[in-house]
Amino acid sequence: MWRDADTRSLVEELPPSLRTAVVLHVEKGLLSKIPFFHGTRRSFVAEAVLNLRSHLVSIDEVVVPRGEITDAVYFVVDGAIAFLASAHASAHRLGEIPAGAHFGAEGPLLHAAWTVELRGARATQMQRLDAEFLLPLLDKYPLVRWEITGIAEKRLRESTLLQVVPKEQTRLPSSACLSQSFSYHADLLEDDGDGLRTPPGARGGAGQLI
Repeated sequence: MWRDADTRSLVEELPPSLRTAVVLHVEKGLLSKIPFFHGTRRSFVAEAVLNLRSHLVSIDEVVVPRGEITDAVYFVVDGAIAFLASAHASAHRLGEIPAGAHFGAEGPLLHAAWTVELRGARATQMQRLDAEFLLPLLDKYPLVRWEITGIAEKRLRESTLLQVVPKEQTRLPSSACLSQSFSYHADLLEDDGDGLRTPPGARGGAGQLI
């Protein structure tokens, strides 16, 4: 609804405290499904919500191609996103990003890319916050930047599924991505305690999703 020009204009004319209260009240149902916003500064949440875009994906629809740097943070509201070792139609699923989790900040903040392909595990509803809105917001709220960057750095350290891309490159070379022969059976997947199911050794610790 915030994409409607008239609604957006009306809300932005409100005093900041009232605007925050209105947005949080209207979007309380959505916010209850996005744990990242729980306990975060109310004014940041309101500004972020005003710039969220709905992103719907079907089963096996590609969200992030293997080796690409994301340009947004994705919040999984309903459904799940699967990790696949390759773009091959029969590629095994290595794990899932479940509803309530989020991913993608490692792209705009750390210039890192996934070495696997991310696809819809089933019909999935997400909200995305594009980098063009995220980065100015994080400049305005440095404590949130510190938190979100810290989580992204932790994930990068602990996961073999993410890799920093040299600044002069726009994506990972094919040699840096998992090969089609890399696969695990579903019964070997581990639950690391945060809902992310990954293959043994795929990352060194629990690491909260971002």
